[in-house]
Amino acid sequence: GVQKVYWAYGDGNAERYYKIEKNKHSPGSMITIDLVKPVAEFYDRCRIRKGPSFGMDISLMSPYMYMAHYDIISKDTGRDELLAYGINPDLIRISVGTEPIDQIIQAFDEAL
Repeated sequence: GVQKVYWAYGDGNAERYYKIEKNKHSPGSMITIDLVKPVAEFYDRCRIRKGPSFGMDISLMSPYMYMAHYDIISKDTGRDELLAYGINPDLIRISVGTEPIDQIIQAFDEAL
């Protein structure tokens, strides 16, 4: 159900991240996923808490583009422009918390 995962050490990012990282081999817990299925279907089913306040010790996720660039993605022309640049308007940003990893994986498996 996930087409691509974006993270600090992912394809095309690692070299840039190494230049700015403060602690070696410590990429943090922020990832972004590009889904295969419609975002609403996944987002509504996923038991991960929703919200923009990253930095907490619990996992959170948000439909980033809807929160940051609603003026662009709310119009077909804006969505088409993002897609032309290779940016999926339905990206989901995730801040992985400190819950047991098997609980986090299970929540995503159920929704995907």
